[in-house]
Amino acid sequence: KGPRLRIVPAVAAPETAVAKRFARAPAGQGTPAERRSAAGAEVNGDADRVWVHGIPWRVGIDVAWVQGRAPRVLNERYTDSEAWEAMLHAGLSYAARPRIDRLVVGLPVEHFHERGRVEALTQRLLGTHQVDEGREVVVDQVEVLPQPGGAIADYAWRIGDALVWEGRVLVVDPGYYSFDWALFDKGRYRDQVSGSGDEAVSRIAEGVAETIAHARGIDHVAADRVEAAMRAGRAYVLVGGVQESLEPHLGVVAERVVGAAMNRMLSALRGEEVHPDLVLLVGGGARFYEPALRSEFGRIARVDVAPEPILANVRGFWSRGCDFA
Repeated sequence: KGPRLRIVPAVAAPETAVAKRFARAPAGQGTPAERRSAAGAEVNGDADRVWVHGIPWRVGIDVAWVQGRAPRVLNERYTDSEAWEAMLHAGLSYAARPRIDRLVVGLPVEHFHERGRVEALTQRLLGTHQVDEGREVVVDQVEVLPQPGGAIADYAWRIGDALVWEGRVLVVDPGYYSFDWALFDKGRYRDQVSGSGDEAVSRIAEGVAETIAHARGIDHVAADRVEAAMRAGRAYVLVGGVQESLEPHLGVVAERVVGAAMNRMLSALRGEEVHPDLVLLVGGGARFYEPALRSEFGRIARVDVAPEPILANVRGFWSRGCDFA
């Protein structure tokens, strides 16, 4: 039996900083979160409310709902932030259990390699968490993985392919904040050639916003608007009340960002005498990076995109936890 999965935007803010709803979107309109609300699922309901140090926060909200008093954390200290802790408490809350036997989480590869980072995070996660008023969750054990490690665990769980244990697997994981890659050789993690960069989806959203602003001759277009449109699958973003098509800008910017990401990864892999047998692509930005990976590796390796790639690491963390059940 597989895990129960839930996708929410990785956005959290203190309740006081969340814009108050004035009206509901009509059926079929608005963001995915707004459509769920219109259908009867209360977005700002108790399930999406947690406590962080005794203060109520809202999690999984649309980034546009966050007012300026609570800017998003998009830097290397994200896991130290209250926003990350709010998302953690939401995950613990969604599990609907008072005690977690083993909590498995991931860090971007670069952060995973920082001296003392894993140990500090492990100690922080162990013990009792006040996830909401009158509700605590106890975590007994913690395992911190390099983020793409979840994806290879997911592949082994789904496929049961001996390739994981007998061959070389390169996991490529473009997320919103970081672009990660990890090389596994016969099931062993080759940390010296694995790494991270910031050439991730956030850079694509920022670049598209900049090019639109330049094309329109205006000072600024909010990257958050571009992000929300990309996540909702909309082909446009509103700029000054006019629908601006994303596609002409998205193609140019994505090619530039992905090219920089590939250069960083290939430089790290330089000198490896054995090519990977499998290149496994996961993460929320998979669609932007797939063409470049197929062009680079398609002749020498199998290139697979995980089903629902945004969930690959999460499924792997779950299967890793099950290994110790």
